[in-house]
Amino acid sequence: MEFFCPNFKLFIPEKMKTFYKLSLIILAIFTSFEVTAQTTPKANITGIILDENKKPADYVTVVLFKAADSSIVKTAFTDQTGAFGFAVNTKGNYFYKASSMGYKTLKSKVATLDDSQKIDFGSAQLSAASQSLKEVTVAANVPLVERKMDRTVMNVASSSIASGSTALELLQKAPGVNVDQNDNISMQGKQGVLIQIDGKQTYMSSGDVANLLRGMQSSEIETIELITNPSAKYDAAGNSGIINIKTKKNKGGGTNGSLIGAFGRGTKFRSSAGGSINHRTKSLNLFGNYNFYQRDRETFMEIDRIATVSPSNRYLSGINTIIYLIT
Repeated sequence: MEFFCPNFKLFIPEKMKTFYKLSLIILAIFTSFEVTAQTTPKANITGIILDENKKPADYVTVVLFKAADSSIVKTAFTDQTGAFGFAVNTKGNYFYKASSMGYKTLKSKVATLDDSQKIDFGSAQLSAASQSLKEVTVAANVPLVERKMDRTVMNVASSSIASGSTALELLQKAPGVNVDQNDNISMQGKQGVLIQIDGKQTYMSSGDVANLLRGMQSSEIETIELITNPSAKYDAAGNSGIINIKTKKNKGGGTNGSLIGAFGRGTKFRSSAGGSINHRTKSLNLFGNYNFYQRDRETFMEIDRIATVSPSNRYLSGINTIIYLIT
């Protein structure tokens, strides 16, 4: 006989209580692991970039945009097979731009992320940039994302990506970076990433670092450096990767500062405020800032239990579902 109920009482002989206690402990561990594992996002917007010879093009910069306002959602690089992927939770219309040195910028068609929760842009081919010897024009445009020998650099200050967001929101748009609902920052799927501000280690927990970045406005940031394979000169704490956030500093002499405030509302009110001050002389530069962020988060838990009873056996099983509502 099998029946389902949200709450029930079941007679269990005294000598079997230890077995059931152990079973429930194992079940709790299993379901907790299952919920945690599901927090890692899986790419649901995918595509493949080919070069002019129709071969996979690796290390191509791909930037995902919202079609409604052309705002940047996320950046990524293609792998050795030319494939790229983005994990997006919001339904809507999206397109991407792919760029690489020596090629024209490729813009995709607009596609819709609906109830199917998946977009496959298919394959797209880059075309070589035309070269003319009649006239040479040097453009000083700085790319949003640069790949260097030992790191990837996001040039935030020279891009519209820095407008109207916090440093944490900006960090989530960086290639290979993910921030889960528990404020754990990972890079290339690795937890325990070392966060630096202007080359200095923060020495804070992941939650405190996330709160610090929530209070910091993206307009204060110059560049974000992503180091996925740190060299031996870095501390062992950065084995999972290093994210170095470089802030803007006034290059002129004297003292100056700024105050920034922002607020918003989801289901509940949230706000942030901050300020910075900078003093520079010919031989000395002092810089400091303070940021504050306030928000509310609600957590709901649903517990379903199933009891299977027969003359010789009794079984308990259950599923725990944790739902986070970030407001």
